[in-house]
Amino acid sequence: MKKTVCLMSLLLALILLAACGNGAQETPDALEALDYAAEKAEATDSFLSQLPDGNAVVLLCSAPAAGQMRKTLFFSHDGGENWADGLDLTESIGNYPVGAIFLTPQRGFVLTDYHGVDDYLYATSDGGASWESVGLPLAGSTFSYIEGREIRYENGTLYLSLAGKTETSITHLRFRSDDGGVTWLAY
Repeated sequence: MKKTVCLMSLLLALILLAACGNGAQETPDALEALDYAAEKAEATDSFLSQLPDGNAVVLLCSAPAAGQMRKTLFFSHDGGENWADGLDLTESIGNYPVGAIFLTPQRGFVLTDYHGVDDYLYATSDGGASWESVGLPLAGSTFSYIEGREIRYENGTLYLSLAGKTETSITHLRFRSDDGGVTWLAY
């Protein structure tokens, strides 16, 4: 049921995105190609970034199986009319994505939940070809588990929300970046 709802949500988002484009005749083929990719990737989660210049990026994630989650990134340079072949990020992004934001076709971020790797935020500056773990100011923390909750971009500022768990409590962690993710401050 969850897989069906997520795929239907993805298709609805893609239909709305494609409706903003110029060449409506190509939309069914583009949606069919991305639908096929979503099915092939067994996508249960999707994170869509629609950029103001007609570019769009979507991260499709499968359900976890045997400790592994497939992660595939797709790009459109024409408002969703056509989508480039998927870029497999399964080995590049540890943990399980809970959100993804692209600021440009080259610069993007993926926020994750803990799943054996102590990295929670990943960044790319080359369109997803390579990813780096972004260090967050967690100095002196003794969390046994950190769960990514939300990543969003509003009025030139990136916001992160996470939850850190210790043996006795849960601490809500919030960070912001006013410089495109170069530096992060707790707030």
